[in-house]
Amino acid sequence: MKSSAAELFQRISHTSRRDALTALGAMVVAGLLLVAMQFFALDRTLRQELDTQARILAETTQAAVVFSDAAEARALLGPLRAHSAIDSARLLDAAGRTIALYRAEREHVHWTSHLAAAPVTQAPILAGTKVIGQVELVACTTPMWQQLGLFAGATLLIMVIALCLVVWGSRRLLADVHLAEGRQRYLAVHDALTGLTNRDTFCNLLEQAAGKGAQAGGFALLFIDLDNFKRVNDTFGHAGGDALLRCVAGRLRAQVRTADVVARLGGDEFAILLAAPTTGEAARRVATGILQDLALPLAYQDDTILASASVGVALYPNDALSAEGMLQCADAAMYHAKRLGKNALEFYSARLADNLSAQRAIEQDLRHALVDDGLWLAYQPIFDGQSNIVSVEALVRWTHPVRGLVSPGEFVPVAEACDLMPELGLAIVGLAARDIEAWRARGLQAPRVAINLSSRQFVRDRHQAQFLAALTRLRLAPREVSFELTESAVFEDLSSPNSIIAALQSRGYSLALDDFGTGYSSLAYLLRLRCDTLKIDRVFVHGVSASKESTLLVSSMVHVAHALGMQVVAEGVEDLADLAHVRSLGCDAVQGFVLSKPISAAAMAALLTRVEVPVSV
Repeated sequence: MKSSAAELFQRISHTSRRDALTALGAMVVAGLLLVAMQFFALDRTLRQELDTQARILAETTQAAVVFSDAAEARALLGPLRAHSAIDSARLLDAAGRTIALYRAEREHVHWTSHLAAAPVTQAPILAGTKVIGQVELVACTTPMWQQLGLFAGATLLIMVIALCLVVWGSRRLLADVHLAEGRQRYLAVHDALTGLTNRDTFCNLLEQAAGKGAQAGGFALLFIDLDNFKRVNDTFGHAGGDALLRCVAGRLRAQVRTADVVARLGGDEFAILLAAPTTGEAARRVATGILQDLALPLAYQDDTILASASVGVALYPNDALSAEGMLQCADAAMYHAKRLGKNALEFYSARLADNLSAQRAIEQDLRHALVDDGLWLAYQPIFDGQSNIVSVEALVRWTHPVRGLVSPGEFVPVAEACDLMPELGLAIVGLAARDIEAWRARGLQAPRVAINLSSRQFVRDRHQAQFLAALTRLRLAPREVSFELTESAVFEDLSSPNSIIAALQSRGYSLALDDFGTGYSSLAYLLRLRCDTLKIDRVFVHGVSASKESTLLVSSMVHVAHALGMQVVAEGVEDLADLAHVRSLGCDAVQGFVLSKPISAAAMAALLTRVEVPVSV
């Protein structure tokens, strides 16, 4: 790009000089044409004036010629002194003899009189139709040349002024080109928002560092990604997000040496190349300092922006021997830090490499399963106090052709990390619609199916639109499906009128808050979410009959939920003692192995018809 900018500058400079010369040539030609046109115009005017004066003299000197009165003739030629354009005049008789002669009195002969032959004009003197004499006038061209000289001078002055303007404009253009070239050179290697090194330049520098080999000493690569940056943009707008990015850039610079390189790779991703020689311990100190610095609040307008970051570290040559490999390793370590809870630091390791390899295999197979219908749903019933089924929770399952049944705890995190949750969510509602239709075809009145939602399903606006469109296309009405929100997976746009929560509630769908007590439990969260159902996590329910503390907590949750108009479901009930106890504490419904494990769609149909004992899966 730098070479292209230089070539562009040279072309513009050459073009500017060529245009200036062309403009000068055009002005010279135009000036000469104008002077020539003015010359012919003045010459024509002069000749017309001579002709007119000659005719007048021919009419006024008729008597003087007839009587050969030289004195009268000279007197008649005397007024010619007032005409500066006449140099001399002669009055001739019919025989061509001079009767009178007039010559203008001049102190000296002007040099312009030698530029060209003076125009001469003649007019006959008539007596009736008979020619009795002739008037002959010779022009003085000095006034004409003087006028022409003034015109030429004015034209030259205009040309000079125009040329100066052209030169000035050309220089301004060249100055603008210089500035543009400098700006282009800057942007070729820097990020426009933060002033840090940009991605392309950083990758080139990383390749150079890797190309020098281990003999230069090991270097470290830090991959930094801000946590929950979308929330900052949603809360403070893009101006607030930009302010945070500029602040992060400054704080990252403050943590490194002059020889180190700090870059913005795009969005909220940054990278640091700690130049050789750098040890793992030195990289850890820098990364720890970065985490501490980025956790400091940023004053913005009348508010405060709080941020954190996840940092992945790769060491050369221990982890990889190429620039691309180093980036992959540092990126993988960073994502591992995010999965561990964010605001954390992780080094790349062989164990992490094995996990990544396994994750890539699961990801590839899961993509095929989403296309080839490799997924299916199990259903775990939810029972009321009279042991009637009030709803069922849909739980996604995957039977791999080689590995067999793959646990959701294994493939769902992979789907979240690889941005497959939108596709997985659409697949789940499609499977639920298929099973509901199959139950309906058998004449069964199926209870409402609860489908789990993840905030990772709605990262983009189009994902939300696709999900809502699928509900309409599949004719999944609010009486047929409801949705459960995992408390630990906070929906960042909860307060937005365009959030998926608001969209579902406006369409009449019932919402449940799942795993309550294990995530971001607060009364404010319950008030903002306004769910219809609260599901108490199994952590508080298991063994509740024998624990005063668990009893107190469950009882408090029940009272709060009922005060907010919510139904309460106790999850993970596994023995009869706990079942009786949670019912005595006011839980409206229960879910757990003591009543039914997750079962297949076919077994669910059998349970609904009470034909056979459900088969657990």
